[in-house]
Amino acid sequence: ETVLAGWGNKEFNLDKRNTRLLDLHLRVTDMDECRRNFTVPNSHVLIDKRVLCAYTPGKDACEGDGGSPLMIKKRYTENEKFYALGIASFGFMRCATEGYPSVYTRVSEFLPWILDNIEVDTRVDISSGDISFPST
Repeated sequence: ETVLAGWGNKEFNLDKRNTRLLDLHLRVTDMDECRRNFTVPNSHVLIDKRVLCAYTPGKDACEGDGGSPLMIKKRYTENEKFYALGIASFGFMRCATEGYPSVYTRVSEFLPWILDNIEVDTRVDISSGDISFPST
């Protein structure tokens, strides 16, 4: 089970914006199921190893959730941490439509690029989970 955290609406509504950070528990779906639902003639949608799909009946990413993290919680030593599994990309026009999961960019497929392109500020210690900034 994964967790999506985002600012998206609970239903598709372009006139209304959510003002609270919400979370949903979603199930990663089978790739064949995802391909079956998004493979349409003349479509530019490509469902391959670079993406994953997630959905739970009645719950889904929605308008405003694009770019939100799909995370998995893992326990290492005594601490539990969330790790990014995917990044909300797109879904069916109507949110939480039965049989149409949302599609997420699979972070692991782009990890080498991410690591090559982020800049780590060595003055910030995040190893303990508590962020402390150096005095200037």
